[in-house]
Amino acid sequence: MKPLIVTKQIRATVDEVFEVVAHIEVASNILPKIQRAVILSDQKRGVGTRFVETRMMGKREFTMEFEVTEYDPPRSIRFHCVDQMDTTWDSVYELEETDGATTLILTLHYIPTTFSMKLMWPLMKWVVRKGAAEDLNYFANHLENQQH
Repeated sequence: MKPLIVTKQIRATVDEVFEVVAHIEVASNILPKIQRAVILSDQKRGVGTRFVETRMMGKREFTMEFEVTEYDPPRSIRFHCVDQMDTTWDSVYELEETDGATTLILTLHYIPTTFSMKLMWPLMKWVVRKGAAEDLNYFANHLENQQH
């Protein structure tokens, strides 16, 4: 499947953006759709960190378990998740700073294992893109409205 790419320019330093994107304990306080986030691993940051996120999607709650598989502060982080339908979500956030602003690029790889989930992706893609863009907008609004 072709990856889904969402980009956002944020008027904040790359370090500030990485802090909110890469750490669930920070992100969960910014994103209103996250109802709960629980870190499962002993470590709270870096490769091997595992956490469960419960998020509202419409009127339903969805819970997914993530693992940080790459961690290169402040340039990139990769999260890996296999959902209840045995579909893999591989999300890479890349950050590039230019002139005091950061370009945040989310590349989401969706890897379904069932034929039905492969068929559903074209329908789900716009919902996932909208949700990802909304998350990046919340991050931007939070950072840009802070006093530096």
